[in-house]
Amino acid sequence: MTKDYVKLFYESLPKKYRNNLELEAKYASIENYEQMTSTLMSVSLFVTMLVSVLVPYGPVVKASLFALMGPASAFLVPYIIISIAAERRKNEMENVLPDALLLISANLKSGVSIDKAFRMSARDEFGPLAEELRLSAMEMFSGEPVEDALMDMEDRVKSELFKETLKLLVDGIESGGNTAQLLESSADDIR
Repeated sequence: MTKDYVKLFYESLPKKYRNNLELEAKYASIENYEQMTSTLMSVSLFVTMLVSVLVPYGPVVKASLFALMGPASAFLVPYIIISIAAERRKNEMENVLPDALLLISANLKSGVSIDKAFRMSARDEFGPLAEELRLSAMEMFSGEPVEDALMDMEDRVKSELFKETLKLLVDGIESGGNTAQLLESSADDIR
């Protein structure tokens, strides 16, 4: 399918479904979700049709099976796969969050600014969290207030633990608390 057809097809889907799918895609950091959705819908319809044809019953049963299962699988499969990707990304980030917080804290204690501490802490072994740290550091470096950059990061991650940690960090920064100490205690609490 060409991009225009994919976009047209995607735009024809129900708005609520698209909104939910786009939110999950944002959490999963999937940018080509329109193409992915149309491909997964096509594949799930094809598989459902194949299963319906292979069922050892008459044509009425086969047609009924496809009519019931086709649309359900077409809408569920893309959503489930993208949601699983978002959940996997969340779990990867939560697993390395304490280590990242301790590294950011150590960098802050060494006297660097918070944007540089974030950038220096964005190690490849942190996986998707490194990507988020880099993006937030670049937002801070470009002049966006630290609190806003952290809140932007919160919007891109589907994790209550992560959101609570960032909220605590923002509150600490706004109140003028010791950010390094706050990061260390958060890391200990998460562990």
